[in-house]
Amino acid sequence: MSTEITQLRKAGQFNGAYQLGQNKLATTPNDIWVKRAFSWVCYDLLKLAKEARDEEKLFGYIADIRALELNATQEKMLFDSTWWIIIKWVKDNICPIENAHDRSIAINNLLAVVADLPKNAPSEVNSVFIKFIHTASKDLAEYIAFMHRIDFDQLMPADRLPSEYDGQPIIPLWEQILNAYSKCALRLLGTMRQSEEYDQVVEVARDHVKRLQRALTTNPEYKYTLYYLAKLLIALGDKTAAINRLMPFVRRNNRDFWVWQTMAVALKDSDLQTAMSCCCKGLLCKAQEDKTVGLRETAAKFFAACGYWDACKTEVTIADNTRMKHWSKHINDQEILELVQHPEYKKAEVSSDNNRSFYANHLAAAEQMTYADLARPILITFVNKEKHIANFIDADDRRGFFRYDKVLMETPQTNEVYTAVIERIADERFNLTWGKKSTDAPTDTPFFIKVQGFVKHIPENRFAFVDNMFISAELVKANNLEDGDTIEAIAIKSYDRKKNRFGWAIHEITACTKE
Repeated sequence: MSTEITQLRKAGQFNGAYQLGQNKLATTPNDIWVKRAFSWVCYDLLKLAKEARDEEKLFGYIADIRALELNATQEKMLFDSTWWIIIKWVKDNICPIENAHDRSIAINNLLAVVADLPKNAPSEVNSVFIKFIHTASKDLAEYIAFMHRIDFDQLMPADRLPSEYDGQPIIPLWEQILNAYSKCALRLLGTMRQSEEYDQVVEVARDHVKRLQRALTTNPEYKYTLYYLAKLLIALGDKTAAINRLMPFVRRNNRDFWVWQTMAVALKDSDLQTAMSCCCKGLLCKAQEDKTVGLRETAAKFFAACGYWDACKTEVTIADNTRMKHWSKHINDQEILELVQHPEYKKAEVSSDNNRSFYANHLAAAEQMTYADLARPILITFVNKEKHIANFIDADDRRGFFRYDKVLMETPQTNEVYTAVIERIADERFNLTWGKKSTDAPTDTPFFIKVQGFVKHIPENRFAFVDNMFISAELVKANNLEDGDTIEAIAIKSYDRKKNRFGWAIHEITACTKE
């Protein structure tokens, strides 16, 4: 019976084969060979419908294949081939739809048809289908619902790992989905707060928080996933957890303004001063002016709350001018509009340097919070001011150099002690993440010690020693040192390149007693 169907199909008589298949199934509905033969007829017709862009027929043939209730594993070729046709349909006929409403309807109609269509998962074809549905719906309000309808977590292991193409890194599909899901959840938490479905949205968001936490356990390199986890925790009211999660992200991405903005929002209720400081840190980051409008408006509110009305007015003015320049719209944030009517705001003056000096003067709290527990003391041993490079040694006998101009507000000086966060890049080259000049007394640091002893000076040499610590010719001359003199001095840690070892040298002589 099935042979006749197959012969007609191979002869290109698809309609005849289709009609015969239906007739055979009507009399022998459980004949597996008839089902298989008919399924391939439907597949060939499916291809033709796809080429003709005939949605009605396409959906009809998919429904026919689905109704056969064939086993996906046993009929792997059939179902994989069918799903590839569906994928091409999504790519060619749904993804290009510009209107979000129409695209949403198209996706919904397709998913209603393919919902019960068997597939092998995880598999390449399943991953590609998920990818295209993700691409087509990631900007839609229905994104979460759509992704759940296709079992979006049924991916291959490779879809969860970083990769690259032509030397460029590619964000894993799983990370893309997690981030898009997070964005959608955040939108829903914001827009549906007053709706009856809000509790359901909260539950969805909380489940997703757990999903993000699991993902970051196995894939800590997911950069923005950690960011969205913190955003969701803030939206759900768990700001303490958000701060704890944000901290490593802030440290790794400290040059991105929006990172500091997120931390500021998380700190708003618990530590307003540090939140304000985070705004200042973010506003010193390089960014396009239209991208930082939101941060400026947030900063304005925090500045006002802390009593810095001049700084507040400056941010509002810049933000409003930027909005008019790029979008021909004034600020419409209700809190900002109320601030503008405040008597202190009306008396305030706009900063002549657009708040740059204000930012610099209020960085300490944000930097202290972020780096204090990571920072270690270093001793500056040489400074190349033209190249903005400083050489250093640390308490662990590491030595190297780093650029300082993008991090430090001032030029370091030789023999100054800094508290810094540095990371080795290669050999003696390091990256400076954060640093500030130490306020400790030199001898309270690992690089200076007080010493007392007898001078050993050979007359024919210009230099001398005390307890095997080198005394330069300049110090010998300045202090008129002679062999046998007793001195009190401060020694500095140093590195001897000739002997390839660390040691101590006399830095300053505080007292000298002649023999």
